[in-house]
This record gives sequence, structure tokens and C-alpha cells, in this order.
Amino acid sequence: MDDKILYTKKTKSLSKSGVPVDAEIIAREDGVFMRKEGDPVPGMVEKDPYVYNMLAGGAPDKQFPVAAVQLHITSKCNLDCLGCYEKGTDPEEPGLEELYREISKYRNVKIRLMGKEPTCREDLTDIIKMVNRHNRAILVTNGLRLADIDFVKKLKKAGLKNVVVSLNSLDDAVYEKLNGRPLAAVKIKALENLKKAGLSAAIAMNLYNGLNEGECGKLLMYCMDNFPFITELRIRAMAPLGGYAENRTYCMSEVISIMEREMRVTREHLFRELLMWKMFLRHWGRFLPGRLKKYFAPKLCSVFFHVRKNIKGEIVAVGSKVDRNNLKENFAGKFLVLYEFIRSFGAVYILTGILNMLGAAAVSPPRKTLRVVLRCWPNVNNIDLDDMKKCTTIHSKGGNSGPACQFIVLQEISRHL
Repeated sequence: MDDKILYTKKTKSLSKSGVPVDAEIIAREDGVFMRKEGDPVPGMVEKDPYVYNMLAGGAPDKQFPVAAVQLHITSKCNLDCLGCYEKGTDPEEPGLEELYREISKYRNVKIRLMGKEPTCREDLTDIIKMVNRHNRAILVTNGLRLADIDFVKKLKKAGLKNVVVSLNSLDDAVYEKLNGRPLAAVKIKALENLKKAGLSAAIAMNLYNGLNEGECGKLLMYCMDNFPFITELRIRAMAPLGGYAENRTYCMSEVISIMEREMRVTREHLFRELLMWKMFLRHWGRFLPGRLKKYFAPKLCSVFFHVRKNIKGEIVAVGSKVDRNNLKENFAGKFLVLYEFIRSFGAVYILTGILNMLGAAAVSPPRKTLRVVLRCWPNVNNIDLDDMKKCTTIHSKGGNSGPACQFIVLQEISRHL
């Protein structure tokens, strides 16, 4: 491990028993690794040092404020998914009073109703109403029950506006491998019902090694064809957790390579947009509300970019319009980065986006500009607790809570103790 070292840095991680320990990040030409106190075997963090450097950034002194809460409301489910990270966890279901106590801790945040499958709760409409008193309820679901239009209308009447639907493929052959049954038709029906009812949706795709990488481009086109009803496509590499614990996962550079191959969006264009955001925060971050500034901060576990269709119907990345030569740290760079933003996105799009994020408006941008998010959760071998301070999403379950990825890794550790 000592040859070809580019740099090292200190951090904190978790031991195999879930205790915080000192750790060291070792960046080499052949990848970035983590070596923990008491563990002789280093864990792989990222295969590409350049990708790591673009996403890691500096560690904040304290935990970023909460912007979203993943609220576990049930361990019941109507599917048996290969990659469920809740497999083998406590099946108890929290009562309404317990949920109320947890929800009452937060104000003006997104509360994602999750579980195994939240639509298995008969009192889901009561929970939505409870959340919406001071926060915003978002349903995260496999979509099966949403194939019933009456059920969708009931959720809308309760105040639901936003839904995240798991859609790993448009091909039943993939679902046969992942779930043991065809699901494409019922999931598309669920999305059609949401659109008919006037709700907004985001698509969440779980990326399984060797099973559904070829679906990325098809799902991207599906989302673009259904914009603005579908506002975002989230692609998460399956982590070695729960039912997927023994399987190989992807690091972020590998996910980006899959994106290049299947979506025809180059990493150069992705990183041009990311660099534009980083320069914007460096020059203008102090003038932004803290909530916006933390939202755009680079993180090891995720990177986002935006795409559009050109006049030929081809997918193009917004970053393809960004001129790297205008992304400078000097005084002129302050104004050049604003020019690049307006040139790449358009002034009206930027304004509506800011208003939507601040909750001051709920309008669709004037152009078909889809946000794509790539995610790679950490695992027990490489979790970086300093980077976890940048997490603005809390996972809450059974009266306990913590930064989302950290909570889920600790849950996985407890399964094996």
C-alpha cells in the first residue's frame, strides 16, 4: 500500500462492531482506499482518484442542518426484492403516537415516508396529514398499490403531492430476476395514475451489478418523455447491505462509466457542470441561504447533473454548454460563473428552480430539463464519518435517528452482531 501514494488524510470511520475509530484515506494512482485503526485490510473507497477529488471536498466542522427525513413507518411489504436493505430487521410497526413524536421534532423539511413498503399501512392518509401540518410528505414506494386509481385519489385528498417510485426496468425479464414476477405493467400503470391525478413523481432506479445496467438509457428517455410530471431520475448503485450483502457493488466512477455508455452523457460534461456549481458556491455561497448552499455541496455518496433534448430529439447534458475557461477563482470568475449559469440553464429556469427549492413556488421550468442523480452508498468497509457531516438527510426508525447512510450501515452491522 505504500508505493504510488498521491496523498493521505485523516478521518473517522466505523469498526466492524459499529464503534467510531480513527481512519486514514490513502489516495494512490490505482484508487482511493481507507485504512482503519485495528483493521489490517484497507477498504476500497473509489477506483478513480480524480472522481474522488471532485466529490470529496473538505469536511465541515459540524453536521449540516436537516433538510429531509427518511421516516420508517412499517416493516411490512408486498414484494420480496433481491436488494432490500431492510431484510432481517425488526418487523415492529410504530404507532401513530410514536410517529407524531418523531415528526414533531422537525419544521419545514421533506419527510419521506418509507419502510419496506409504506402503502401497506392502512392509516397512511392519517400519517400524510400529520406530516403536512408543518412539513412536506413525500411517499417512497414500489408503486404496486398505486395501480389502483381510487387509492391514488385518496392519497391526494390527504394532501400528498410528491411520490418517489421505484422503477428498476421497463422489462419484465429483469423483474423476474429481481422479484420473481413481472412488474413492468403494474408500475407503468401506477405512474399513469399519478400523472392523471396531478401528482409529481421522481423515479428511483437501483443499479444491480450484471442485471439492469442496460436499462439506464431507456429509463432516462421515459423520464424525458414524461417531463414535467417526472422531475428527477435517481440511480443508486446497490450497496452490500441487507439482501444484497454478499454481492459486488459499483463505486461512483463505475456508475459514471455506465452512464456514459447507456445515456451517452460524457463524464467531461458531468464534471463541467459540477465544477460550475463548485465555483458558484465559492464565489457566491456566502450570499445564499444555508439550505441552498448545503444542498449543492459535493458529497462522496452522490453527484447530480441535468439533461435536455436537442431539436433532433437527442439527449444532451447541460454541462456540454459550460466553458471551463470561464470557471476561475479570481475576481473576474465571480461574474463569469454567473454568465455560465445563465448561458447553460437560462435565467427563467434558474429563478423557478430557486423558488421551488425554497418552497415559494410550485411551477414547472419552461424547458425540459431533467435532473439526474447518481448515488453510491458507503458500506462498513469505507464509510467516512467526516463526509457524513455533509449529509442533510436523516434516517429515523424506532425512535433512533442519524445521517441516512450512517444509520443504514449501523443497522447492517447490528444484523451481524
